[in-house]
Order: sequence, then structure tokens, then C-alpha cells
Amino acid sequence: KPAWAVLAAIESAQEGEEAREFRIVQRNWSRVAGKDKILQTLVAQRRDADEITWLSTGELNALVDMALGAPGVVVGRALYRHLPELFDYREQHFFRLAHFCWTRLRTYLDRPVFWSVLPGEDAMEKFQQACIDGCLEAVLDEHFWLRKSKVNPKGLIDDLSAALAANVGTFGFKGTRRKEKIRIRCHAAVPFGGTEAETHREGKD
Repeated sequence: KPAWAVLAAIESAQEGEEAREFRIVQRNWSRVAGKDKILQTLVAQRRDADEITWLSTGELNALVDMALGAPGVVVGRALYRHLPELFDYREQHFFRLAHFCWTRLRTYLDRPVFWSVLPGEDAMEKFQQACIDGCLEAVLDEHFWLRKSKVNPKGLIDDLSAALAANVGTFGFKGTRRKEKIRIRCHAAVPFGGTEAETHREGKD
């Protein structure tokens, strides 16, 4: 079974307070979905996930990979350090996190400029490994820590959302002639020149 189905089965099988938490998380994601048919389907699939009685080694490894490198999990874990009440469901913090992950983070990552340079067989492998190799959690932790001097912790996720919205810019190369200038659109920072190939070579040596 895929990791999301295994995780949903584990969470929905909990008793007491943990069982209530699963229902609250489902409601929050349903609110995020609104009229979005795709997310509605995903939330329903998570709700209806089959029960499990054991885990295979592959399923356990997939859960570990998700816990370490899934982009949404990484963002949530970094934010939790600066907003300990993130999972106080009487507030709107978790809803805003879920909304950010679906409407901003997902769309930010879903672009050809990332797909073309990240190694891996599929999107899940590409982005989970990139989050780990690129130390995304440490980057976000530092970002939140710096921004707390300007932003209330409750506003950090909205602040990050605004930062990711400003993701397209332009820069220019000036030639030797006075009016010679080439403008290039910039979508994200990627390795320049042959550095990426050199890095891969160094790793194999």
C-alpha cells in the first residue's frame, strides 16, 4: 500500500484523543478542499482507507521517507518549533498550514524548472530526497527564526506564503556595447553552469 494509505489506516485506528484528532484533521482538509474535486477525492480516499494488521518492510521504509522528507511534513515540523500551539485545533493554525501546503507550496514545487533538475523516478521521490539533501527543514527553521523579529509566530505561515508568491523575477546581462542588454526571467535558484554535473561526479569518485 502507498504510504498515505498506511498512515491513514494507522491514524484512523487510534482510540481516545488520537481518534478525535484524525477526525479534526479530516475536517480541516475538507475545509481546504472547498470545491476542489481533486482534493475532495484525496480526503475521501484517506477517510476510507482499508484497515491494516501488519506493515511490510517497504511500507515502513516509505513511512520513514515521508516523515523525513515530505515537503508538507517538513514545513509543519519547522513551524511547530516556533509555534508550539500549531496543533491546538481550537485555533486556525493547522488549517492555515494545510491551506498553505495545498494552495501555495504544492503549486510552487509543481513546475518544470524543478522537475528537470531533481534526480529521482517520480515526483514523490524527487521532492522527498530534495528536501533531505537540500536541508529544507534547516532552511525553514532559520527563515522562521529570522522572521519572528518582524512577524508574530501566528503569522509565520502566511508570511512564508507571501514570500513564495514572489517567485518570478528578471535579471539582465549587459554586453560591451552601451545599449546591449539581455533580459532573462528567473523562476528559482538552480546550479549554475557545470556545477551540478561536477557535484554528481564528485559523489561518484
